[in-house]
Amino acid sequence: MSAAMETPQKYVLGLDLGSASLGWALVGLNGADQPTSLIRSGVRIFEPGVDGTSLEIEQGKDQSKAVERRTARLQRRQLRRRVARQRELFQYLQKAGLLPVDADGKGASSEQRHHLLNELDQSLTATYLASSSEGFANGPLYFLRKRALDHPLEPYELGRVLFHLSQRRGFKSNRKETKKTKDNEDQGEVKAGIHSLEIKMQEAGARTLGEYFASLDPHNERVRGRWTARRMFEDEFAKIWDAQQPHHASVLTPELRNRISNLLFFQRPIALQKDLIGPCELEPGQKRAPWPSLLAQRFRLLQKVNDTKVLNPSAPKDDPLTPEQRQILYTLLDERGDQTFKTIKKALWLEDKTLNHEKGKRTGLLGNQTAKSMRNVFGDRWQQFPQEEQDKIVADWSDAESDEAMAHIARNDWKLDEEAIQRLFAERPAKDYCSLSLKAIAKLMPVMMEGKSFKDAEKEVYGSRNSGLPRLKKLPPVKKALPTLRNPAVERAMTELRKVINAIVRQYGKPYEIRIELARELKKPRQERADATENNRKRERANRDTAAKIAAAYNVSDPNYKPSRGDLEKAKLFTECGGICPYTGRSILFSQLFSGESEFDIEHIIPRSRYPDDSFQNKTLCYIPENRQNKRNLTPYEAYAHDEERWAQILVRVGKWSNTSKLRRFKIQSTEELGDFSARQLNDTRYASVLAGRLLSLLYGGDCVSDGERNRRVIFASSGAVTSTLRRSWGFESILQGIVPSEPGSNRGKPRTDHRHHAIDAITIALTRQSVIQAMANAAELEPWQPGARAWRHVPKPWISPDFERDMQRQIEEMVVSHRPSHKISGELHKGTNYGKPYMLNGKSTIHSRCALSALSAKDIESDDVIVDPAVRDAVRSKLEEIGGNPKLFDKPDNFPYLVSASGRNIPIKKVRIRETKNPLRVAEGVRERYVASGGIHHVELFVTRDGTRREAWDSKVVQRTEAYERKRKHLPVVARTLEDDPEAEFLFSLSNDDTMEINDGDVRKIVRIKKSGENKQIFYVPVNDAHLDADQSKLAIVKSKYPNTLKSLKPRKVVVDLLGKVHPAND
Repeated sequence: MSAAMETPQKYVLGLDLGSASLGWALVGLNGADQPTSLIRSGVRIFEPGVDGTSLEIEQGKDQSKAVERRTARLQRRQLRRRVARQRELFQYLQKAGLLPVDADGKGASSEQRHHLLNELDQSLTATYLASSSEGFANGPLYFLRKRALDHPLEPYELGRVLFHLSQRRGFKSNRKETKKTKDNEDQGEVKAGIHSLEIKMQEAGARTLGEYFASLDPHNERVRGRWTARRMFEDEFAKIWDAQQPHHASVLTPELRNRISNLLFFQRPIALQKDLIGPCELEPGQKRAPWPSLLAQRFRLLQKVNDTKVLNPSAPKDDPLTPEQRQILYTLLDERGDQTFKTIKKALWLEDKTLNHEKGKRTGLLGNQTAKSMRNVFGDRWQQFPQEEQDKIVADWSDAESDEAMAHIARNDWKLDEEAIQRLFAERPAKDYCSLSLKAIAKLMPVMMEGKSFKDAEKEVYGSRNSGLPRLKKLPPVKKALPTLRNPAVERAMTELRKVINAIVRQYGKPYEIRIELARELKKPRQERADATENNRKRERANRDTAAKIAAAYNVSDPNYKPSRGDLEKAKLFTECGGICPYTGRSILFSQLFSGESEFDIEHIIPRSRYPDDSFQNKTLCYIPENRQNKRNLTPYEAYAHDEERWAQILVRVGKWSNTSKLRRFKIQSTEELGDFSARQLNDTRYASVLAGRLLSLLYGGDCVSDGERNRRVIFASSGAVTSTLRRSWGFESILQGIVPSEPGSNRGKPRTDHRHHAIDAITIALTRQSVIQAMANAAELEPWQPGARAWRHVPKPWISPDFERDMQRQIEEMVVSHRPSHKISGELHKGTNYGKPYMLNGKSTIHSRCALSALSAKDIESDDVIVDPAVRDAVRSKLEEIGGNPKLFDKPDNFPYLVSASGRNIPIKKVRIRETKNPLRVAEGVRERYVASGGIHHVELFVTRDGTRREAWDSKVVQRTEAYERKRKHLPVVARTLEDDPEAEFLFSLSNDDTMEINDGDVRKIVRIKKSGENKQIFYVPVNDAHLDADQSKLAIVKSKYPNTLKSLKPRKVVVDLLGKVHPAND
């Protein structure tokens, strides 16, 4: 056991957790809980749990890593089922004598079916063209589908028509859809396209879809690329069958009709997957309640009812609803479903008031959507059902897989007429599940019906979630500790957090205190992040408009003029307060704000000496003499509440602002209330932060521990409100700025181009304790505030050791960032595109692929080696010259080149076959043989080879993911230690992405990270601490590369950087 474990030092652990990074720092404490030393710090970098860069995740543009894999698997499954369905249909039609049979009596394989159908189509073409049938040449099969409605068809003609219906059978929506996805959102476009097609069919007088398509000239109007509905094909099948049955009565039996109809149109219901329903957060062993259930609906609306307050500008606190108003609102939402704020306020006699929920894009409150749907269907009968019967009806309604199944239940069990069933079809149950079970909700509802909030009711019924737990020596796996967690980005971050925490505890013992701050992208759902990005764009546009107004006020004509930070803030505050001082009611002229003689300036609502907030949310404009003489270092309540009339006028003025959150600051009365407000702002209560706190609390049996006679809190989730301020004030940004070269225009703030900035944040977080917040307040009282200047430039440093900053500087300089390497074999084995057999051209492996014309460059088109077909190449070149030499214009139909067919038709050229230099992999054999591009390189194996003179050279073997997988399948080592071409070669080491090497860099040894490897054996690497985006790494020439033999000169050694940043030999 180490000495550190025998006598563990008292320390606070600071954590800065992002979607792809974790900064950590151990700050030692003395007996008086004062920071004395920086014990250790480090950074762990890992791949996010979702697809997307850190920037894309922050903007809400990420997606699950499983999406692409699930989509490909779904397509394979659909294709397999479609082939099986068509094979069975083909065989049924053959048995019925409606399709020809091979000489050997088979026809099961796709090749045989294709051959038989080709022969049949050629025979039909010859027959109908010989008889000069009008419209046949435009669309032979659509012609037959139209003809089938009025004329008897030959058996093979009818069979060909029926098989054609199986090739495209239209869109059919499942009644139950899992989650709101882009596919579901696109259904609006699908249904609109179907509706448009139905209108065109009516206008053309077409009885069926086939008849309508037969009337089109395919050279002028495309048949493909239209949205069609399954019911269109079902209707056409029924019409064709009814028309042809009298002519083939012995063949077209009811049994055959049912079987063929099932093969054509059957659609599998969505799998229930009830095993994936998460566990209840309060009741062990219970599953979460589905949102459509009546109890869950009432639980949700009751939370909002109890949280509803009426904003009262003239009172110190917002007014809660009276018991009578609560009952009215509960009944309104329960019986009538979702309600707008206008309707709610009218029902509560509050039409001239504002409710606390009225903010952002919200227009009302969610009600009991299930009960409303049931009343729409059952009418007054709904209230006559006992509760058990209502619950059963709702369960059957929400579980029904299709409209047909639901209609069957509705007719037989619920005795609904057809009109009510149509209303039932229009209703859709709510999606997803509540976080609690029905059992937990049933326990909480009686307490909440008394008017108590959910949190108060939970505490009364269940006690605190984070107390009374066993103390663990190390954190368990995340899936075990947080079984309800479903966010992959948060899960990956928590998993890496767990690994680092356990490593720290093993070496240094448990922290005295843990302070954690989560990045914004982990704390917000994807849609919130996307909305925030859009709001930022709107603010940028608003700032540009504001800058133009300020320029006009200064009489500046420069279009590139950029106002100062202080001027921009003044202008925004002017807009917010409507040009009226909230304290005096004096009017403010916009132009005077920017003159040296202005009577108005920025003022802090809650003085900085009382609450460390220099943000826009804590500022307003104020008449300068008023601020100096009356407001001074007081809260608005302290300064003006003694004058009731004036205080009421101030609250009324502020109550009219669109930013209602500032009214809360104006209304803070007591020191205790200010303290509570400060604690709420500084402590993070977002879902991901709560989960992180819950995970960390397992080390202590809760978020508090007993210290003799008092309970001491040990887990703090910080909102990050003051981290950047303290980091700047204490000069921590300059530490990394002195190490990392500044880029043009990026000399302010912490250098985000170096991963070590996460460690600096973690150190700041570890030092941000309550005593530091108080020190900020004291510093603000002594430091005069200047508009536009950075606040808290001189906050006292909390550490008592004179060596703290020197130790920090040394640690940051010597720090080696730990990267999570990717050695897994699972992944894309090869790309999805199939190529023909490659051939050699000019000594290079060449394949053909199809490419859109607009994607080619002018150089490609002029080359004789790119476009394969000479006739097509000449046509494209001629058209390119005609449109001015810009290939991008080929994406417009008016600019398509044309080829003239043997029959004289003009055929537009939209895509062309091109040659590509590529060495694809061969997959499968025989008729299934195909060639595909590799799915990626798994690793590179480096060897020392020796020639006849024993002269050494370095070589490598590039191992594709497919080869690595094949080795594993055959139970061979994934990393081979022998070189096939040279059994005498000596194995050095292997390199995968994110592995680390130690190399010579001039006179020093340096750690680098492997970025990627090339098919040509080239190895690309970057400094291990570098955090530039991929594009910037290439632009700034940060990425270096070597071939095996040139890498030799750097004397590389593969190393492993452990979780705490210690470097070890890899021993590969």
